[in-house]
Amino acid sequence: MKAGFGISLLLNIFLSLGAVKKNTVLPSIGGIIIADYYMVRRGHYTRLEDTCFQQIRPTAVIAWLAGVLAARYIPGIAPVNSVLCSMGVYLVTEQLAAGFKRADIAAKPSQSGPW
Repeated sequence: MKAGFGISLLLNIFLSLGAVKKNTVLPSIGGIIIADYYMVRRGHYTRLEDTCFQQIRPTAVIAWLAGVLAARYIPGIAPVNSVLCSMGVYLVTEQLAAGFKRADIAAKPSQSGPW
C-alpha cells in the first residue's frame, strides 16, 4: 500500500509542475516515440521476447531535455516546437551512438586468432 501511495504522490508532484501545465514536458516524449518507430526502426521492432531493454536510454533523455528547452524558449507553438526538436535531436544522437558503437566494435581485436 505504501508503494502505491509513493508513486501517486510522485505523479501528483510531477503533474503539478508548471512545465506540464505549459505543454513543455510531455510532447517531446511523443516526438521521441515517433522518431524511433518511423525513422530509426522503420516500423520493424523485434519481438518482445527477443528484446533487451535498457533501464535508461541516454539518447532519449538528451532528446527529451532538448524538446523541453525548445518548448520553453523558442517562440511559437510550444508543443510543436517540442515534438520537432526532440525528433531531430533523437535522430542525431541515435546516429552518433550507432557510429560510436561501430567504432568500438572495429577497435576490439577479433576472437578468431590462434588462441
